[in-house]
This record gives sequence, C-alpha cells and structure tokens, in this order.
Amino acid sequence: TGLFTRRFAKSGEYSRVIACDYSDSMLTEARRRIRADSEIASSSTKLDLVRCDVGNIPMKTDSIDAFHAGAAMHCWPEIEASLKEIHRVIVPGGRYFA
Repeated sequence: TGLFTRRFAKSGEYSRVIACDYSDSMLTEARRRIRADSEIASSSTKLDLVRCDVGNIPMKTDSIDAFHAGAAMHCWPEIEASLKEIHRVIVPGGRYFA
C-alpha cells in the first residue's frame, strides 16, 4: 500500500523514492493513497512506482543508496537470489532495511 514510500517521500530527506512491487493491485492502491495525500503533492521528492520482481530488479548495479522491504521477504519465492539482487543494486556502503 506504499506506507513507507509515503513516509519516505514526506520526510524531505530524499530527492527520489522508488516504490517497487510485483503486485499490480498493491501498486494501484499505493498510487491511490499517494494521490490522496496533500503532503506528498507539495513535496519536492520525485516519486516513482515500478512493477518488478525482486529477483530481477530493473536498475543498474550500484545505483541505489538504500533499499527497504517492508513486510515482504516472506512473499519472495527465492530469498537468497533476491538478496543477491538487492546487494547488486545497492551502492557500496548502502543500506538495506527489512
């Protein structure tokens, strides 16, 4: 539903927030909640919603400063492969939160 996506976007700490989910329905609900949130509308944070599989993240190697996977790991069919993929996209010294 984009709970942490909205929190990150409203925090003012990030210039860009990318929300990823495999589920179209979750992205649709996140989009609805984002549109209904006036604080996000006035935020300078660039916000993108992307449908993807955590085992094949469509981002360049070493391109993400921080990665948050809220209440998601139990849904991943291949946890080890997914964690390797997250490691690939996070910059050296970047952070992963789950």
